[in-house]
Amino acid sequence: MRRNDIPSAVVAARYGAGESTLQLAAAYNTGSTTITRRLNDAGVGRRHTWHKRGGPLHSIRQGYLATYGRNGKHVLVHRGCWEAHHGPIPKGTAIHHVNGDVLDNRLENLRAMPRSEHAALHGKQRTRIALPLASLIESRSGGASYCEIGDAYGVSWSTVRRRLAEVGL
Repeated sequence: MRRNDIPSAVVAARYGAGESTLQLAAAYNTGSTTITRRLNDAGVGRRHTWHKRGGPLHSIRQGYLATYGRNGKHVLVHRGCWEAHHGPIPKGTAIHHVNGDVLDNRLENLRAMPRSEHAALHGKQRTRIALPLASLIESRSGGASYCEIGDAYGVSWSTVRRRLAEVGL
């Protein structure tokens, strides 16, 4: 079926019955933009799939559930649950899933703890690697890039750059 042959009234009726623009696009073997145009031709407004606050849950960052906050940005659900019942989360505090299941956001499974304690619990303590400053300076003055130096010492290029910046280089 050609794009111009897709009936606007039928598309509008199916959309009104609950089918999504992607489902209609697949049914008519076309793109969702064409379906949106047919809906506009029929005078049908689009359903929004996001809201400034709330809206559908989606998974981000290591499987954590998120939704949208008042400012339209991601809000991690476990942090939102905690804040709804206990108030704002103090700076430097992490919300920990007691049973380790990041999808289990029941209040009895959430615990507030200092970020340092949370990092230690998960084995993510930040340790400062002792980089030999003289070798860094020598490598850099010899023309090596931050990336090359970082690879040689097993650190990121930004760590090398930051360490050299600390001594004014």
